[in-house]
Amino acid sequence: KRIINEPTAAALYHFYRNYTQEGRYFLFHLGAGSFAVSAIDYYRGIIEVKGTRGRTGLGGNAMDDLLVEWMLRDFEDKHSVAPRRNRSVLGKFRLAAESIKEDLSLSARAHFRLTNIPTAKIGLSGLVEHDVHYIDSINLMDYQEIVGPALEEMESYIDRLLDDLGMKVEDFAEVLVVGECARSAPVASMLVERFGVAELRVLSSGYAPVSGAAILATLMANNVRELVVWDVLAEPVVVLDETGEKTVIGSGSPVPVTGYHRCQSPDATINLTVYQGAGQCDGALAELAELTINNCPPTDSPDAKVEFTIHAANDGILDFSARHLELAVNLQLSVREGERMPAPRELLPELYDFGIAERGYDEKRLLRLARILNLSSIETLNFLTGKGHSVASINSGRAIEAMLRQMKLSRRPKRTVREP
Repeated sequence: KRIINEPTAAALYHFYRNYTQEGRYFLFHLGAGSFAVSAIDYYRGIIEVKGTRGRTGLGGNAMDDLLVEWMLRDFEDKHSVAPRRNRSVLGKFRLAAESIKEDLSLSARAHFRLTNIPTAKIGLSGLVEHDVHYIDSINLMDYQEIVGPALEEMESYIDRLLDDLGMKVEDFAEVLVVGECARSAPVASMLVERFGVAELRVLSSGYAPVSGAAILATLMANNVRELVVWDVLAEPVVVLDETGEKTVIGSGSPVPVTGYHRCQSPDATINLTVYQGAGQCDGALAELAELTINNCPPTDSPDAKVEFTIHAANDGILDFSARHLELAVNLQLSVREGERMPAPRELLPELYDFGIAERGYDEKRLLRLARILNLSSIETLNFLTGKGHSVASINSGRAIEAMLRQMKLSRRPKRTVREP
């Protein structure tokens, strides 16, 4: 199983297309539900990731959450009544927040209109229900203040990365921006002011991470030999057994790196699951492998008797082994490579709260896109979220239709014009 960070994959795609560039680059990646920053040195085909920091969950959706909460409070202040917070109402506010974000990327003020918002309050005659119209506008300065907490957290990760590496903003030749959410005006303004640059280099393709992963596959197959990648682990490697979770390789560790995990052997069979991320209990989505030892000599000793070794080589490929410490012999280890797990219900509250997983779009169109991408339905929804589409646009079906049109155009053969 090859581990590669999404920012590293995007950088691999960029430098593959700009082979002669050289210098130190700062890469800022902001998806709908993920955020990461990396410091990268590049010279003539050699990509060295000096360090990376980030957090899953801090992305464009987090900024939308802040705007929706502000709109709900503003609605209550202006109408002296709180809107019902059901799925339909929150969906309307989500759509309005998305429209505001898009409009503010083009102008200094955005107007929005929400009609027939159901409300209820206790009156003299009991519960009084009526619909209210919410029509207002918001300027760019107010929007930047609303999403300020998310921007401040992003800046804290930038500062942490620079402090850990002993670098300054002046050390970077260019700032590379990846992700549709990173193009929003507040994020761009924050980066321009933070790094003191006149402009940012926005990677041209929305498929930069996917294309970078494809280039990596050709590197592993020796079909491309002009690039070398020295990466670090953005997310920790975690093992899960009967006693719970344990981090064996920390985030930011440069590869190659080796981690160890010791456990008891009260039974002849020992099972261990390896994840990349915060761990299954905290919401890791990437299961790397399931490890099984059969016919292990059991013992009642409270001391650890079996040691698992997890080694990430220079190319990021993982290797697993096991050893019985008391007998000083290697144990036969069965390894089943993990598959990408569908996000648990608690990890995608917005998807399930607004019914995206059950309804809200044409199921046939979703299945058609899933067949083209060779993914399951839930993986396709996660793919759209990772491409920067908001929950509201997925729920309305616009994201699915846009992706289908894009796939259709990319597969359309080019017309050739014969000269007379």
